[in-house]
Amino acid sequence: MLAREPTERANNYDFVKDLILKRYRLNSEKLKQCFYRHQKSAEKSWRNYAHELNSYFTEWIAELQVKTFEQLKDLLITEQLKYRVPAEVREHFLDDWIKLKTPYELAEKLDEYESIKPQCDKLKKNYETVASNETVRNGTDVLAPYTSLGTVNGIEMPILQDTGATLDLICKKYVKPSMFINETVWIRTPLEETAVCLPMAEIELDCVFGHVITKAAVLRDSLDQ
Repeated sequence: MLAREPTERANNYDFVKDLILKRYRLNSEKLKQCFYRHQKSAEKSWRNYAHELNSYFTEWIAELQVKTFEQLKDLLITEQLKYRVPAEVREHFLDDWIKLKTPYELAEKLDEYESIKPQCDKLKKNYETVASNETVRNGTDVLAPYTSLGTVNGIEMPILQDTGATLDLICKKYVKPSMFINETVWIRTPLEETAVCLPMAEIELDCVFGHVITKAAVLRDSLDQ
């Protein structure tokens, strides 16, 4: 990182400090994920947990240059709107998604998209209705836009990014006995008919959001599909 810099700059403490902070600084989207997904570990107090959440939130809104109550209100309403936007619609705004900070700006773009969509030639064609069964041959192709490669507890694997999720899931085979914490959670997954009680474990993620230590519910290995 410093190899390309002149010698006088490489020996300047303030310059090196700013360069390192800039290199490892999280962007607004990663800070938001840290705020929403950060879990309390067993050894930390609730006061420490509250302090960590406060730090992530403060850095998140600072990165977006939110300085007034009105700007904060716009941001939170916009986040609620974004949460309700279907994934297939969100794909059309990926380049501007993070930059959209006001609800009416986002709403205008969404209304414009929905007004143009019915005019698409492909959508205006009349298709003959036929009975057919379509099989998705490769489920990974469907999830590809939402999956990134990272490491979980040092093991490289695809990581599904679900910003609407409130809890991470991990298969038991990736969890060491020492990682389990004295906590459980009741959840109902699409693969279960009834709610099940799952143990919790502390895991380490290295992904597009950076290095994250969080908690996850541990699934049985048979669900690792």
